[in-house]
Amino acid sequence: MTDAVQIDGVLTKQKAQEIERPMKMLYGPAGWSVKIIGSSAPYSVRATPPPAGGGATPAVAAGGAAVPAAVADEVQGFLDFIAKYESRRNYNARFGSAANTDDPNFVTMTIDEVLDWQEGHKFTACGKYQIIRATLEGLKQSLGFSGNEVVNKDTQDRMGPKLLEGRGLLTFQSGGKSRDDFALSVAHEWAALPGMKAPHGEKSVYAGDGVNQAHVTVA
Repeated sequence: MTDAVQIDGVLTKQKAQEIERPMKMLYGPAGWSVKIIGSSAPYSVRATPPPAGGGATPAVAAGGAAVPAAVADEVQGFLDFIAKYESRRNYNARFGSAANTDDPNFVTMTIDEVLDWQEGHKFTACGKYQIIRATLEGLKQSLGFSGNEVVNKDTQDRMGPKLLEGRGLLTFQSGGKSRDDFALSVAHEWAALPGMKAPHGEKSVYAGDGVNQAHVTVA
């Protein structure tokens, strides 16, 4: 896939810069150009592929030098970009209420309390990363949590990178997974992202379920 990716309608330069950073993390290692377009609001942020034959693999920069693994703040920047569309970056968000603050107040609950709450609800996605019950159970095991940990900002921000790892982040960083394959894998974790690859294109991989749709545009 060689289409450019563009986010339109960004209202401030600061927000555009927040979007630009994780896009550089995702597309830059493969030789894509990422830049902010516009001299005044609304801005766009566009990732443009290199000329045919001119791109490096995700793990190799120009001249053949290895690209270092993304540092933690770059990974968090990418997660913040995802969370903008999933939860408005609200640690208390729940399905159907991105602005939720106290119904319930997830950041004061333990993991086991959140699991109990999820068991009684049809739509269980909650928190900044909209984690469903089955995923939270898996994170509890993979991160070695007892279940008594409070699901506050720090705990949720430990879970986010683990979700990316589960979708092939480390393999992508090492060059073993293409940009499009990684994007598709991440889109299976977060429905607000487009599937990128055929047959999804700019649609969510969950489009058509009557619940989910992509909120990021593929130009």
